[in-house]
Amino acid sequence: MLPQLLVLLLLVLLVLLLTWWWWAGCGCKKDWGSHGWGAVGFPRLTASILAKARGEWSHPNAKGVLSTWHFGGSKADEYGGLDAWLRANNNDSAWTNIMAAVPSGFTWVEKHGGVGGLPTLDFPEYSMFSGCPWGGKGANPIPTAVQQDWAAHANIITGGMPYQEGIYLDMNVVLRQQLYWSGRPTNESLADFVRFNFGRAALEPVTKAVLLVEKTTHKPDATSQQALDLLTTAELRMTAAARQSWRWRVLFLRALIDATVFNGTTSGSALLNASFAELDRMYYVERDCCDTTAEPRLNCSAQAGAPRLLTNCTILALRPGLSGDVAGEC
Repeated sequence: MLPQLLVLLLLVLLVLLLTWWWWAGCGCKKDWGSHGWGAVGFPRLTASILAKARGEWSHPNAKGVLSTWHFGGSKADEYGGLDAWLRANNNDSAWTNIMAAVPSGFTWVEKHGGVGGLPTLDFPEYSMFSGCPWGGKGANPIPTAVQQDWAAHANIITGGMPYQEGIYLDMNVVLRQQLYWSGRPTNESLADFVRFNFGRAALEPVTKAVLLVEKTTHKPDATSQQALDLLTTAELRMTAAARQSWRWRVLFLRALIDATVFNGTTSGSALLNASFAELDRMYYVERDCCDTTAEPRLNCSAQAGAPRLLTNCTILALRPGLSGDVAGEC
């Protein structure tokens, strides 16, 4: 494994990887044409930037990877237009891969093959769900969903992005990267993850709890208490260092928050506030870090009649157990 990792690191150092990610693109008429932004403005701008990298920025051997996030937002066949552009203009193989396995991309690639005839990379979506903000309730493990997605699409991709938006999805990152690396099933990677981080004695209750937590990704139910009970049992079998690690705390707090919300106890508000405060500290988004002169991003109420002003430097937003209106969105 070590020689493979060294080779991978050398490849990363030798190749300047350029990934362009445009959410919706430019609204200029000249950059849309009949095939949409993805087929006109997108390749024009990315080709210009890659040319600068090879010339003005002194990287003559630079290669590029095109990321087609959110293509297909218009009625035009953006993938088809980009495919035609690449086949006509990628004569020197400046573009090496397409990160086209993203929302709407799977369908096009399955029907037509790789965009521009290039190998297809995957953008793994294992972050932006389970609460607003993402990770607002703690860990969001989805081993079953990751395995199902792999089973459906592994045959059309050659690898993927080591995507990370926050420590709350750390488990998902490990599971997905193991699939990219060797196709290892998520249940095997999950077992190793638990043994390594929490100890062999905690393996059974933690893996069972993770699967229960996944089932309540969008809404807590009676199994949320079962997950919390399993993690409480596991904690008794763990070392002090493992119990205090952020990987454990984001998972344990997720189960605690879900169970508290579902049970609706009178003492729940204080417990939720304490749980959210601990997550805030681990995420480095405490309110006292904020610029007090910034425009408010969200207005929430922890309790009726107790307004809370959240400013732009935080990801704090509406969470389970909070009441009040939210002006804004994630």
